[in-house]
Amino acid sequence: MGDVNVLKRIDKADRRADKATKRLVAALAKTSRNKKKRVPIAVMQPTWPALSFAQNTHIIPHSDMRTASRRLHRKKASKHRVFSVGEVLEGFETVVRLLVVPKQDCATAQMLSDVVCKEDGTSFQISTNRVLLFCTQSSSENITTGGAESTHVFLRKVTLRGEHSVFYASAEDPMGGGSPPMVFHLDKDVYGRIQRSVAGMVGAQMSFVLT
Repeated sequence: MGDVNVLKRIDKADRRADKATKRLVAALAKTSRNKKKRVPIAVMQPTWPALSFAQNTHIIPHSDMRTASRRLHRKKASKHRVFSVGEVLEGFETVVRLLVVPKQDCATAQMLSDVVCKEDGTSFQISTNRVLLFCTQSSSENITTGGAESTHVFLRKVTLRGEHSVFYASAEDPMGGGSPPMVFHLDKDVYGRIQRSVAGMVGAQMSFVLT
């Protein structure tokens, strides 16, 4: 009987040791991943004199923004989020728009619309106007958003079912240029906030000024 108890204690101790080892391995792996974090890509912003801004930003927020944000946050593929989601503030507290950046190859404006509306094949409109947020300091470096890759990141407006609009930022070919922030009723302050938010979402850091 004593031998049986000894074997049980040994087995229990072994299981504890295995769990401790797994925790240690996981902790070391996490530390290793943190050390390997890539250096932020240096990006340049357009010069203020070259841009036209709205005198003030007054955007009427949609009542279902919290629901839309929650649905986009929950959308995953291969256990990873499909979109990065932020908020555009008017003043210090009022959320007036969602700011969405595609993270995975499957992320598209159509998927954004379907997720928010909770229905497949929903109708949406994406603006032909686009506003340049920033570009990479080095032409040999690209920024990746979803399935797109480019040196430039632009902002567009996606309107869902003709009423609910979100700002959609993605890497795009710079050919064709862009429109000034005022086309989206953005003043200098809100435009700057959007720039910084999107830069953080794509792993970029504001650096030199684009001339």
